[in-house]
Amino acid sequence: MNNTNEIVKLVKYSPKRENLLGELKENLQYKDEEEEDAAAAAGLTKFSATRWTVRAICFERVIDNYNVILKLWDECLKTKLPPDIRGRIIGCSTQMEFFYFYFGLHLGGIRNEECFKSFFQTILKKKEALKDISEPIVPRKGKASARYKVGEGEPWYPETSEDLYRKIYYEALDLIVSAINERFDQPIFKAYAKLEALLLKSLKSEDISYEMAFVKEVYHQDIKVEFPIPQLEIFEVLMKEKKLEYFAEVLDAVKNLDHNTQQMINEVLTICKLLLVNPATSATGERSFSTARRIKTWLRANMSQRRFSHLAILNTHKIRSDNIRLLDVANVFVSKNDNRKRNFGSFTEQDLCYNLNNNL
Repeated sequence: MNNTNEIVKLVKYSPKRENLLGELKENLQYKDEEEEDAAAAAGLTKFSATRWTVRAICFERVIDNYNVILKLWDECLKTKLPPDIRGRIIGCSTQMEFFYFYFGLHLGGIRNEECFKSFFQTILKKKEALKDISEPIVPRKGKASARYKVGEGEPWYPETSEDLYRKIYYEALDLIVSAINERFDQPIFKAYAKLEALLLKSLKSEDISYEMAFVKEVYHQDIKVEFPIPQLEIFEVLMKEKKLEYFAEVLDAVKNLDHNTQQMINEVLTICKLLLVNPATSATGERSFSTARRIKTWLRANMSQRRFSHLAILNTHKIRSDNIRLLDVANVFVSKNDNRKRNFGSFTEQDLCYNLNNNL
């Protein structure tokens, strides 16, 4: 992922290299129409550092433009470049010539031997069209240090390159599955699912005893537990002619009710509000709760501890900060230094009015 991110940054953050990539795509000769259509479909897309669920399209674009990107690095290295950019391009070009990087980009499918063999043979055929990529090889056999040995048996070592990449294949798929399970096997996600099921099951006249027991245990301070069942029956009658399959449709239907009808099912409204305020298991929700990440952006990541503390105070106490008179702050700032006093003097209300009139 780091190598793919570096490739995309070198292209997308340089208009010159991005335009050169487009020119190379137009002039490059392809062996068949399928390969040409894949490369001409679209250019590179930015790699998301936090949204793991949308990275697949970035990998697909790199695969589709693989040969063109290799040509791009060759053209870039012929020009005069800053040493750091040249080093990054050489590093990306070298990584792209290794088979294991090309293998990693294609990794996908189902975790079984049949899919692996089909997957591995497909990549080998694709590799034949790219002469710059090395052949798959078995790494040099190394000997582990004595302190890392467990037991007396000999450690496993791949006999062929296919055995090596079979191990990588299964490890990657297991990691993907465990990451998905970890993301969705969270208490807050289960609570969200039970509240949603309570609304949807009540509309279909299904048994909601399990969901109601959960509501009484967890949300007894938010919901008056003796009212939801009668109100859910009223809600079912109100929505009898509508086919509601998921929470977004339920929410739209509740919003369209008049005020008096909404008051009849006020506990149902409370359940809808709880569903709306529950923290989501999405990358957007998870990264937006960190004050430090909002203060330290991608463009302002390096700062002293003193400055970071000052910005954190202003961010936390926004109302008090807005009530501070800017003239007082400016005069205190000027009074701290004799050179500032000579250059700026002291600020008055007239200076503030003058600046406002100029801006208007």
